[in-house]
Amino acid sequence: MSNASINRHIALLEEKGEKYVLKYNKVYRIYKNVIRPYGPISDNYDLSDEDSKDVLNILKKKAIILTNGFSENNSGYWYATISNKFISIDDMKSKIRNEFNKSLKNCLVVQLESKWVAQNAYEVYRDAFSRYKSNSNNIWSLSEFKKHFIIYEKYTDIVECWGVFINNNLAGFAVTNLFDNEEVTYWMIKVSPKYLQQLPVYALIYSMNYNYLEKNKYRYVNDGWRSIAHETGIQSFLEKKFGFCKQNSRLKIKYSKDLELLIKSLYFFKKPILRTLPQLKPIIELEEIRRKDEKYII
Repeated sequence: MSNASINRHIALLEEKGEKYVLKYNKVYRIYKNVIRPYGPISDNYDLSDEDSKDVLNILKKKAIILTNGFSENNSGYWYATISNKFISIDDMKSKIRNEFNKSLKNCLVVQLESKWVAQNAYEVYRDAFSRYKSNSNNIWSLSEFKKHFIIYEKYTDIVECWGVFINNNLAGFAVTNLFDNEEVTYWMIKVSPKYLQQLPVYALIYSMNYNYLEKNKYRYVNDGWRSIAHETGIQSFLEKKFGFCKQNSRLKIKYSKDLELLIKSLYFFKKPILRTLPQLKPIIELEEIRRKDEKYII
């Protein structure tokens, strides 16, 4: 990221009250109780063991996840779901093209002001979580939702909101983060279950892809890293319908000493543990990928 972009994103993190560390001009923040890089995934966020320990101590956490950008130096098991090319309806297979035509006929997609989202989109946000089994996890209250989107009003240069409407009713919305002209992160996409049959997500993502990839020539759009504990199936949907692809990177995880001992024990006894505690599967699977990538660390 450019210095100007780093400063803007740091200002946003600070206003949201998120803890972070700036190391070698790269941002590392706490996300879901783990330290992760913040910025375009094409960047190399690798750190030495000493630097990793330093970041862990500063942020007072027990694990940091690192990646090495768009690199061939990896096992292929860790990847992000991205697209670097807009695919027009005219270039789609007939069955998929019909689905897109239906969606674009029934839906109107527009960019929204974040303050409008704050006041009008919480019902869609809340109802979208009703589709998930663990629908109580990580859902914002109405006040938290409004607080976040009111903050975004000051950062329209790095945060954008989109809405998809059916008969003047909000059917879904999306939020993106912009990193220079390199990456656009599709970090929130929520659609109301009431409108799923009208395929609003087709029109929403199609319009966003056109705007960012075709019109504004960003290098790529990114839906995030491989889903291990995700229930929406959005990444496989993006690959099948929109031509997104897997972009490999090397996964490196550094643990605190006590957590490293615990993870090693869990992994050693993973078969009996998973039979009795299946909720630990994401942790064990992540460790398995880390071990596969470890031989690629030079």
